[in-house]
Amino acid sequence: MDTSPTELTNPESETAAGIDRIDARGTILTETNRGTKTMIKIEAIVRPERTSTVLAAMEEAGVKGYSYWNITGKGQQEGVEVFTGRGGHLSHRSALPKTLIMTVVNDPVRDTVINAIVDAARTGADGEIGDGKIFVTEVVHAVRVRTGETGEITVA
Repeated sequence: MDTSPTELTNPESETAAGIDRIDARGTILTETNRGTKTMIKIEAIVRPERTSTVLAAMEEAGVKGYSYWNITGKGQQEGVEVFTGRGGHLSHRSALPKTLIMTVVNDPVRDTVINAIVDAARTGADGEIGDGKIFVTEVVHAVRVRTGETGEITVA
C-alpha cells in the first residue's frame, strides 16, 4: 500500500479550494494543516563513554525522543594501538567503537540541541580528535503511525 501523499487528479479546482494533497489515510492536506515549520534530523556520532551525558543534555534542551546505536567507524582519529593476548602483541585497530544518536526536532530548537550535544560530547576544554561529528538534515515529511498525524506535530 502506497503511504505517500498523492497529488489530486484535478489540481485546478482543488487548489482553488485550498487543498494541496491527500495523505494515505485520506486526510486532505492544506497549507494550514500540513504546516510550514521545518523538521530537522540531527545525527551525532560521539564517544561511547559520553552517550549518557549527551542524552541527558539533549533531554534538558527539550528533545522528546531519540534513538541510538553502537557503531564502529573511522574518522580523523585514525584508530588506536592495542595490546592483545598475554604476549603483549601490539596491533592497530583502525575502526573504533562510537555511538550514533539520532533525533528529529522542529527547526526553532535546532541550535539549542546542537549546542547541548557539542558541550556534552566535547572532552577537555578544547576538545580532542575523536569527540565526534554532527550531521543536520531537513526532514520533509513525518507520520505518527499510531494516529496518522503528519508534519511537525509528530516530533513535538
